[in-house]
Amino acid sequence: MGPRNTEHKNIIIPYGYVDLKDVNECVELKKFWVKNFKSFRDVTLEFPTRITVVVGTNGSGKTALTEAFELLTSTVEWAMGKTTNPFLKWWGYDKVVWRHNENIPIILGLQLEYKNREEFIKKFCDVPLISTCKLPIRNFYEIYITGKGGRFQILKESLVAQGNGLDVSIDTDKGELIAAVSKEALEEMFKGETSMPALKSDSLRLSVKLKTIQEVRPLITLATHSMLLSIYRKNLDDLVEIVRGQITDEKITKKNIRYFLEIIIDNIAFYLSKTINMVQNFINSITVVKDIDWKATRSPQTLTKQGKLSPDASNFVPYLYTIAEGSVSESLVEALRYAFAGANDLRLGFSVTEDGRVFLKLVADGTTFDSGLHTQRRP
Repeated sequence: MGPRNTEHKNIIIPYGYVDLKDVNECVELKKFWVKNFKSFRDVTLEFPTRITVVVGTNGSGKTALTEAFELLTSTVEWAMGKTTNPFLKWWGYDKVVWRHNENIPIILGLQLEYKNREEFIKKFCDVPLISTCKLPIRNFYEIYITGKGGRFQILKESLVAQGNGLDVSIDTDKGELIAAVSKEALEEMFKGETSMPALKSDSLRLSVKLKTIQEVRPLITLATHSMLLSIYRKNLDDLVEIVRGQITDEKITKKNIRYFLEIIIDNIAFYLSKTINMVQNFINSITVVKDIDWKATRSPQTLTKQGKLSPDASNFVPYLYTIAEGSVSESLVEALRYAFAGANDLRLGFSVTEDGRVFLKLVADGTTFDSGLHTQRRP
């Protein structure tokens, strides 16, 4: 990112999907916002297209933007116990918080959107798509962090998932989980059941108090279906009374309401767990590439499975081989046509050396190029 005269060019790759070949068909980053970080008091960046280029003069905040993405990924890694205080790389919280004011938090947030295509949702979930609970279309995640006094802390998290008749939100500061389920979504959940209680309005609203949820573990790591189910079931008696006040049948038994609730909370827990998983996977997959190790990228490398591109791109070839499953997509070849304008025959693929290392080989109108920049022209 940045103008051509900058010393380093930083490339943000916000891929948030396990199968990166389909990422642009599944999850899209729509917005990213930063508050109280370095020169950013309150900045929101929109991503209206597949590729977004940020251009600015020196000191305008390009590097700070890429570092905000790095801070977000480091925060999730810290929450999962994979790294130490993320602010140590900047020599302390006071070096990066707005105007060096340690009394205010840094706030990071993003909006993701799912394209509601069932074939891609099946791939993402790695489970058969069940019609009773489709995944959310829009997801919002925001986190408040501090490093005051040298101690890294997550102060607050909020998550909102919307779409397919459900609207679910968690706010760890208020300590509540709220879910609104439309009448159409309920009818879909209870398809095949003998009866469903009639609602007084067009939706059912459920609210659960989350007692010290963040003292146990951060929200972004609460991705299991069973964990979310247990939160609801601990509040089942309170939920029975909440539901009783929203249905028309005043004589319905507590047992029937509990049965009604079990189906609903199972669907909500599934919906929410997949949302948290998707946000977590997206953040974990963000890669900021800078100071590229060109020598390493040009050299044949040992073929090992690579789950993420390294910041210097030194593992680019085995990483591409991993995500492409050994074959290069036609879209990548089409992108290369801009660099080889006028080439009639353009082919790109992987080759293996005698000792088992892998490299990229490009053939353009009979001239062969490999990742070691060796060129061989057809006689």
